[in-house]
Amino acid sequence: MRDFIRYYKWHLIFFLIIAVCTAYVVVKVTEDKTPDLVVGYFGTHYVNDQTFNDNLPMWKELLHDSNEDGEKKAAMYAFIYDRQRDIDEDFVDVVDSDQYDLYISTKETFENFEDKTRFEDVETYLNTQEEKVPMLKDSKGRIYAISIEDNDYANYMGLNDSKDIYIAVAAPKKGDELTTNKKNARNIAQYIIEEG
Repeated sequence: MRDFIRYYKWHLIFFLIIAVCTAYVVVKVTEDKTPDLVVGYFGTHYVNDQTFNDNLPMWKELLHDSNEDGEKKAAMYAFIYDRQRDIDEDFVDVVDSDQYDLYISTKETFENFEDKTRFEDVETYLNTQEEKVPMLKDSKGRIYAISIEDNDYANYMGLNDSKDIYIAVAAPKKGDELTTNKKNARNIAQYIIEEG
């Protein structure tokens, strides 16, 4: 046994270091890094996603830890296009993927999207009687998106011409419960509309 340790001491130490490093990498890779809120912006305007990150400390008070990892995280993905037709095509795919909780896009994008039930009724999280901004309604009169016109947050993000920019919360799929992410989306949408 002494000869074994003497001859293979460095091999054994090297193997232990590799095993510890591998275990560390596996744990880090498998950690749940799902954000507590995912925002998607679709438009022709360039947006300053740094603005989104700058607002995160303020928003963290409004977020709930949906994945119970002890952190409140949000992510924004900006999809910038040259043509409205390209926005509309990708918007359908992204909404169908059900990976986003909050959508910011043009009035035309929301109007061109056929299945308006994929967006939550604004009146479930906002008293629309008090709001004096344009709202989009479906064929049944349900409000599904609201303008962030003249909104400080929209202007700060670089959407200075924000008369055509609307915000909507993704609705849970039929039969599904309201997830914490969707509750977070409600909170942030309400904050942007009321405080912005």
